[in-house]
Amino acid sequence: MAHRPILKIALLGFGSTAHAFLSHLQQQEENLPFTPAIGGIIFKEKGYFGFLDKAILLEELPGIKPRMHQFTGGVHRFLKKVAADVVVELTPLNIQNGEPAAGYLRAGLNNGLHVITANKGPLAFHFAELNRIAIEKKLRFRFGATVGNGIPIFSMKRYAAPTVKLTGIRAQLNATTNYVLTRMQDGVPEIQAIAEAQASGLCRNTPQLELDGWDGSIQSAILANVLMREIQVEHVFREKFQQRAPEIIKRTTKNIHKVRQIVNIENLPGEIKASVRLQVISADDPFYHLNADDCAITLKTETMGDLTLTLKTPGKEEIAAALLADLYDIYYRGVTQQKDPELFELDRDELMLENLGK
Repeated sequence: MAHRPILKIALLGFGSTAHAFLSHLQQQEENLPFTPAIGGIIFKEKGYFGFLDKAILLEELPGIKPRMHQFTGGVHRFLKKVAADVVVELTPLNIQNGEPAAGYLRAGLNNGLHVITANKGPLAFHFAELNRIAIEKKLRFRFGATVGNGIPIFSMKRYAAPTVKLTGIRAQLNATTNYVLTRMQDGVPEIQAIAEAQASGLCRNTPQLELDGWDGSIQSAILANVLMREIQVEHVFREKFQQRAPEIIKRTTKNIHKVRQIVNIENLPGEIKASVRLQVISADDPFYHLNADDCAITLKTETMGDLTLTLKTPGKEEIAAALLADLYDIYYRGVTQQKDPELFELDRDELMLENLGK
């Protein structure tokens, strides 16, 4: 195999998302144009420096301690000292203000590192500031895993439709809520439906935060902030589940209608309007044919009609794939300063014939 340059990664956080990312990175390593190297990891204020073996990390973190330099100076000092090109931030979400994760991303950028995050908080509350710092520092800031469990909506807009103006966005994003609504339509009590969602691993957060639209409002703010204009999370209208769900389910006909929690964002002159509501949808609705745990985002455009991306039953693997896609993007456009990679490569003989024909 030809020599591949090393891309050094600093990992913030070591929960289930980080495990999925490392596993995916290990599986895909031979297919990458670079060799990913974990230059350091920090979680719960404890850090480890050195080039870490991904297999050992996945098996048992204590196994790396004898061969590692331990560090206890906090995340900000860690980011000043770690040997890295890219920070991958995977710390817990704070739905109040996006901190301290936003501060970690600021610190990464201010220390000359490209940054990737799967954390919704910094994008919902601090996108404009973080994006400005990245532009000023000539660094890349990527966040493809933050919405829709990794639906590549941002890369599609960035690379496939950069000049297309959006008039609106419609999305099905919260699997927990839509699963509970589906089971309630089946006649299952709400409390039992929630317990089922928790037992299956579908609901990983406080259920009411998802049912009452907090998760949807945070993702709405991210979509608007990145693709349209800035909106505050508190300005996204949220419909309270218990006040609305029983009544709306009563007036639906099973096998004809479905009830879904839907995000709607309107790009109006001078303002953005966003809401997270329960809606009755029928067979003529594009979202009707989705499962409850599927994600979908429709971009409504002035010139290209509706562009929709869907992700079937997404989980940690899809988030990991989105993180790796961001890493790949940063390698080409940030680290190597190359233009877009060739998507379809001609072999040498075909290329020679093509050149001779000109």
